[in-house]
Amino acid sequence: MLTTELHRHLDASLRPDTLAELIRAQGVHPTLRTTEDIKEKFWITKPMGSLKEVLDCFVLFQKVLTTETILERVARETIEDVAREGIKTVELRYSPSFVSEYSQLDWRLALGAIERGISMGSKATGVQARLICIISRDYGSNTADKTVDFAVAHKESFVALDLAGNEVDYPNPIFAGALRRARDAGFSITVHSGEATGPETVWQAIDELGAQRIGHGIHSIKDPELVKRLVRDRIHLEVCPTSNVNTRSVASWGEHPLRRLFDAGVRVSINTDDPGIFGVGLDEEVARAKKAFGFSEPELATINSMAFEDLFKVREI
Repeated sequence: MLTTELHRHLDASLRPDTLAELIRAQGVHPTLRTTEDIKEKFWITKPMGSLKEVLDCFVLFQKVLTTETILERVARETIEDVAREGIKTVELRYSPSFVSEYSQLDWRLALGAIERGISMGSKATGVQARLICIISRDYGSNTADKTVDFAVAHKESFVALDLAGNEVDYPNPIFAGALRRARDAGFSITVHSGEATGPETVWQAIDELGAQRIGHGIHSIKDPELVKRLVRDRIHLEVCPTSNVNTRSVASWGEHPLRRLFDAGVRVSINTDDPGIFGVGLDEEVARAKKAFGFSEPELATINSMAFEDLFKVREI
């Protein structure tokens, strides 16, 4: 059992029954009316055509995350869910620009609602939760600057900043200035990279953006020198195997490099990414990893230790 998770998107962690209920209440989709509809028609349980197809599914979450009450509920339920999966410590990430694009909800109000939900869930379950603020690539450099400003203004709420989204059309160098300001403000950095692109983007994330951890990063395996760099500098890869297979970032479970990265000495963790899309909890993710990669219980304990050791530190304000 793993008790630490580093890479779970809060804004894509809705329970299927909650999502169905919100869809019915808001009338935003004609065919997704029940929990069974969500599981059968919306959850991605087999490989899609591309990562972009999967990213397009996120719009439905934007359409239902419309009020403080809903965000508070989703945050609370997410904490309850991770507790049921055996998780004791979790880093949840969300994008202020993504959450508020459709609702136009004030970013501060959205953050307050999320924090209240997390607090309620944590008090009920004992789960320790931390928040990472996402810069969404798809909104461009101006929104990236706005997101950094928001994180700095609420630095007590976030342990790190993340850069996520379409890394093909919105490449890393566009965001170097924004992430430099974030680092100067004392924030730790993680970057989604090497998921739909090759190892060159991971090099950029490390050297140009100052990433201490990499979201996914699985194509690092294609560059032996990069693998050595990851090992030398203890740069952690937040790996999400089910997501990687179903977005076709890798062709199959058999071709997924997690085992090889672990054996090479790279610091890795196992994560769910988007439970509300992939329909998988961390307990099931671990079961799949054991089957696909042959991880023993001592090896899983090592992975869990690496995740816990590489949690972003809560900074003194």
